[in-house]
Amino acid sequence: MMKTITLCTALLLGALISNKVTAQKVQVEKGTFIAGLNFSASGGTKVDSNGAFNRRQLKVNYSPFASYAVSKNFTIGTYLSFNRIADKPISFSKYNHNFSAAIFARKYIPFNNRFYGFVQGDIRYTTLGLESMNRFINHKIVGLNLSGGLGYNINKKFSVELGINNIAGLEFANSKEISSGMADKYSKTRLNGGRFLESDGLSIGITFRF
Repeated sequence: MMKTITLCTALLLGALISNKVTAQKVQVEKGTFIAGLNFSASGGTKVDSNGAFNRRQLKVNYSPFASYAVSKNFTIGTYLSFNRIADKPISFSKYNHNFSAAIFARKYIPFNNRFYGFVQGDIRYTTLGLESMNRFINHKIVGLNLSGGLGYNINKKFSVELGINNIAGLEFANSKEISSGMADKYSKTRLNGGRFLESDGLSIGITFRF
């Protein structure tokens, strides 16, 4: 958590300092088409709550996206997200498959000719499958999500970004669980906040402007 806060603070300070050096700002002009890819990965070993075994977990996510600037520094777009989580305790293996599709709106905030910030809101649909021994759980989730980040223009056509994911969100989940041949269905609504402090709360992205 502290690494996440430190990194975000350092990048923000760098952008603000750089903003004082040069006043020229690179804008996202109306009619610009943007495409790119975001990627995040995290892993580690955790001790189970009962202390019986260690859990070795690996999370990998990649998300291609495309958007169009409907006005200056404001884009509308869509993205797909593919997520795989491998959670392997000593006694059994668990695999988590996650697929999302979303539409989003993004507001760009230029600081200067290199650094910029952005705020993004999206509506997304997620299907999540969990397999663990003789237990299977399927979640279908519709959610609203708020994210943001900082970017750096390498040139007018290409930039790299640090995304700050899951700042806040609201999700409605419809779930089905099958265990030992018995099926159970349930629904729930949850409000998410502060998940960007988790290990997978940051992503790295590349963008191309046309």
